[in-house]
Amino acid sequence: MKKVYLGVGHGGKDSGAVGYIVEKDVNLQMALACKEYLEANGVEVKISRTSDIDKELTQRINECNEYNPDVAVDIHNNAGGGDGFEVYHTLGGGTGKILAQNIEEEIKAIGQNSRGLKTKRGNNGDYFGFIRCIKCPSIITETVFVDNKADASQADELHEQKTFGQAIAKGILKTLGVNSENKPVTESKPVQVVENTYSYKDFVGDVQKSCGAKVDRIAGSETLSKTVTVSRYKNNRHAVVKPIQRYLNVLGYTEVGYVDGIAGEKFEKAVNRYQKEVLHYKKTDGEITKGNNMWKSLLKLI
Repeated sequence: MKKVYLGVGHGGKDSGAVGYIVEKDVNLQMALACKEYLEANGVEVKISRTSDIDKELTQRINECNEYNPDVAVDIHNNAGGGDGFEVYHTLGGGTGKILAQNIEEEIKAIGQNSRGLKTKRGNNGDYFGFIRCIKCPSIITETVFVDNKADASQADELHEQKTFGQAIAKGILKTLGVNSENKPVTESKPVQVVENTYSYKDFVGDVQKSCGAKVDRIAGSETLSKTVTVSRYKNNRHAVVKPIQRYLNVLGYTEVGYVDGIAGEKFEKAVNRYQKEVLHYKKTDGEITKGNNMWKSLLKLI
């Protein structure tokens, strides 16, 4: 049986990075979801913590080496105002780099952009102790920036944290040569939210916040210029997806489904119907393109 060690960054008095979300809490939920997914696919897992406790880096390193896993992943979230996922692997590349590549691929598949694979050199080789001192191939993931509102919004709800954790697990399974066919039986779906009290001004304000425009809840050319292209295949986890889902529900396009911040097949279906019925497109594309007529229509600029 394949074995994986999961380190959970920070905990207890060490909160890690704090912004729109708290790193130690998000790290834990991602790691627990990763563990659950791996175990559902026949992998043995040891995790550094399952609750909000302190566990020093040296403890995680010693625990991991004693466990002697096939690979090890230390799960973190980032700070510094950036945007996107990044992952550190050993200077020497090898299986650790392959593991990093496979996880990056899965993270990008759920809609998060990537800042790439990285290494960091210290005085004694690899800078990070979790990579330098662990005997098996090991990496450190940094999933979102907690102090970037748009980036943090992709992981500010439990089901989103679970999605990231499962993506990390899928990358691990690919590296280990294990088919990721089984989902945890405890996996739950978010509750559908149809907010009839969600107003047009609420929608405009949320679009402005999500896209970095001045928030005055009055749509105009400046708001339109800040919009982004959203579809099943592009920016499908952008912070603006949730406001669009809420507003489409209010407008009667309830096939958009759960307000979960993920633009998937249901989102595409709702957009297609809107394009056909409201904009009278002869050929729908399921995409809300930056600054196009659908954005103008939603913002009531045409």
